[in-house]
Amino acid sequence: MFDLSGVGMVQADTPALRFTRVNPKFCEMTGYSAAELLAKTYLDSPILLDRPRGMRELTQILRGQADSWS
Repeated sequence: MFDLSGVGMVQADTPALRFTRVNPKFCEMTGYSAAELLAKTYLDSPILLDRPRGMRELTQILRGQADSWS
């Protein structure tokens, strides 16, 4: 499901925030290969256009107040 999705998806570890898995659609959306994205962290991500909102949502994940976001 992850790899066949028409929606860009990633998995990242905490607290390092390093991408551990990216699907083909996410690669297409960002213009990066999977290898390039796996060398980046969430904070380096080209998807973090609204940084304040992204950081609020990330804080909720780290505090255990949520287990995912989109």
